[in-house]
Amino acid sequence: MSQFLRAMASPAGRLGRVALGAGLIGLGLGRGQKGWPLAALGLLPLSMGAFDLCALAPLAGLPVQGEQLRDALTDDTDYYATRIGTL
Repeated sequence: MSQFLRAMASPAGRLGRVALGAGLIGLGLGRGQKGWPLAALGLLPLSMGAFDLCALAPLAGLPVQGEQLRDALTDDTDYYATRIGTL
């Protein structure tokens, strides 16, 4: 999972999420009234990429914000062990 999160937190991952979201929105709008749910769904990856957030990170107990997520994934020390004192 950390490999996937590393990819999603990278600049290429952010760009991919923005492109996916824009594509879903375009596809949804192109289908007319029936495509509105698809267009609405496209807002999620578009906004997550644009605001540098990762919705899947909490499933691994990691922060949602991109900068903090990248720091946690590049730390050589155990992320959980360094955060226990701050609870």
